[in-house]
Amino acid sequence: MRYHEDAKVPSARGRTDPMRSVMVVLAVLGLAVGAWADPADLWDGVLIAHHVPEYVFVSDPCTEYASHAIHDLSQVVNQLSGGMDVWWVLAAWNSGTKIWCGTEFGFGPFDPEPFAFHASGACFPVGGLEIPTPSWPGPNEGTAFVTTGDPWNGNYVPVYWFRGYAYGYPHGATVIPLDVDPSNGFCGFCNCTIPPTEFYVGPDQRGAMGVNLPGITPTFPSPPQPWACCFSSMPYCRMLIESICLQVGGVWMGEGVSCCPIDPCPHPGACCLIGVCSLMFEEECTLVGGTFMGPDTFCEPNPCEAVCCFDFSTAPHACEVMLEDDCLAAQGFWHPEVGSCDPNPCEIYTPTHNSSWGRIKSMYR
Repeated sequence: MRYHEDAKVPSARGRTDPMRSVMVVLAVLGLAVGAWADPADLWDGVLIAHHVPEYVFVSDPCTEYASHAIHDLSQVVNQLSGGMDVWWVLAAWNSGTKIWCGTEFGFGPFDPEPFAFHASGACFPVGGLEIPTPSWPGPNEGTAFVTTGDPWNGNYVPVYWFRGYAYGYPHGATVIPLDVDPSNGFCGFCNCTIPPTEFYVGPDQRGAMGVNLPGITPTFPSPPQPWACCFSSMPYCRMLIESICLQVGGVWMGEGVSCCPIDPCPHPGACCLIGVCSLMFEEECTLVGGTFMGPDTFCEPNPCEAVCCFDFSTAPHACEVMLEDDCLAAQGFWHPEVGSCDPNPCEIYTPTHNSSWGRIKSMYR
């Protein structure tokens, strides 16, 4: 397990994983003007396949949808029954209005015979960039698109539209499922932070359009549960949801990991470099060649053993490896820079002046 240089806690595996180039272009274009707290947290999003039976195509389904807008999953219509139809993919959140800059999804497998696509397009607030797969829209195809102007802002917002002909029953029936973009296996959104953060939309959060049979209405995901989040200072373990943990610089320990009854987070402790004691995390102590005395151990009193020289009335002079306090109690001279009495170092370190040890000790304090 690796540690951050500054935080000295295990490296996080968050939602800021490397993204496909179409998403990273957001940072290049400098589209974001800052981070939004709640509006940028897109964890509970769904993608809805929705049809408006009374809609009559004029010129722009993206803007013309506004007069037919829905605001609840109970209003979703996801079945085409015949003729030339338009349907939309809507982005919606249970937690309210959101602001985002990238959307990506695809289609799963379906029978292309009952519905013939004639036209389609992304619904950008102003302008945008789209990278579809070669045969989009079609079975097992996908698209990713980002804004190049204002971000999307709202809830139950149309992000894509399709126009085509739904054939009757002699041509069969099918369900066109919203799915991952097969080019990278992702379905979801990215917000407008720099770097942008991806939010995955799971299978239950993706709708489907039915042709001659009912489609699928997605469900909102359950609220995230707080789990262990590790920090480099006390309290080392705090129960937080993942997005908040990462936002405040913690390390998310994963679902099912709790701070109680056993704290899973690394704690610093005494690290002995022979007789010199420093408070460090275990991995840092090992990297510098020290001996870790255990989490939550301290340097007062010093737990590190080193050479103690005493009884200079005899030759060779007495040498013993012991704790600093024990050495001083025996009126010895403690040498934190030496860890062994073999060979006996006390002949070299025999003091010739009362201040000799003080000068030596000052080098290690």
